[in-house]
Amino acid sequence: MNGRTATRRGIEDIFRLISSGQFQQAEQQCESLLEKDPDDVNVLGLLGAVSLRLGKTTEAKPVLEKAIAIEPGFAKPHEDLGMLCLHEGRLEQAVKSFEEAIRLDGTQPGAWAGLAEAQARLGNIDAANKARQHHLELSPVAQALDEVRQLVAEGDLEAAEQVCDKTLKSNPDSIPVLRQLAMLASSGGRHSVAEGLLKKVISLSP
Repeated sequence: MNGRTATRRGIEDIFRLISSGQFQQAEQQCESLLEKDPDDVNVLGLLGAVSLRLGKTTEAKPVLEKAIAIEPGFAKPHEDLGMLCLHEGRLEQAVKSFEEAIRLDGTQPGAWAGLAEAQARLGNIDAANKARQHHLELSPVAQALDEVRQLVAEGDLEAAEQVCDKTLKSNPDSIPVLRQLAMLASSGGRHSVAEGLLKKVISLSP
């Protein structure tokens, strides 16, 4: 097995670990691969994303910045850096990072969602609404959650749960949908169901 094949298989392993919520193991796999090739931009991007999921913002920042320095045209590290800035309250820098991610690849709903939140927190309501609309157009999950919010506001909790259930059939690990369904179950007094859903959320995103 040559080095390139080994790295590719290592990256596939990282994606499998992330999809199963094993973020610490994914972090270890990234670090192992980077010992062999410290400038692998794909692994750097993954390590930055995993560090964010683990709440390690201090560690994530230099990793993401290095990935961007090596490959400025790689959109995802810009998006993840935007999320980091958003978490830290550096809203104007978050906007810049999200806008750069969108300039490079405008098809990623996460960048639009982050931009909408940053603009809203800055008080730029028109810009936030435009970004949110792009997010809705690109994300079936976001569309479903928007419908759920409207149904909840109308008091039709049963229909809201049905929308969540339908969405989970095609997106079984969607944390926002699982959380929304848990809230609906709790509101209906089905606390054991809500607890089970929230335990799944925790297992997916510790």
